[in-house]
Amino acid sequence: MYFGSYLRKLREDRNLRQADLAEKIGVSTVYVSDIERGLRKPPDSEKLRIWVNQLCLSQHETSEFYDLVGVARGIAPPDIQEYLNGNLAAQSAIRRIMVQKKEFNWDTIAHRR
Repeated sequence: MYFGSYLRKLREDRNLRQADLAEKIGVSTVYVSDIERGLRKPPDSEKLRIWVNQLCLSQHETSEFYDLVGVARGIAPPDIQEYLNGNLAAQSAIRRIMVQKKEFNWDTIAHRR
């Protein structure tokens, strides 16, 4: 799934029209339409937090939302980037994992979705 189609699904699950969502998150209806159609990339992290709050996303929906933002932008999910920016220990741990000779088995420390 792409970010735009996921945003559309979230909006429709909440019985919102594009105009309703646009008003809630402080953008134009055209902007929402363009994102849903894949014509624009997701906005910056500050605006994304507003979207998550205004859509009342569950933890699972929020994770999927940020994961798809990362895919759309070709970067790591922004919530993870923000966490890593302020956490030197987490950065160091990831670097240790990256230099291991074999693939790290993330399932040993994380739950699968």
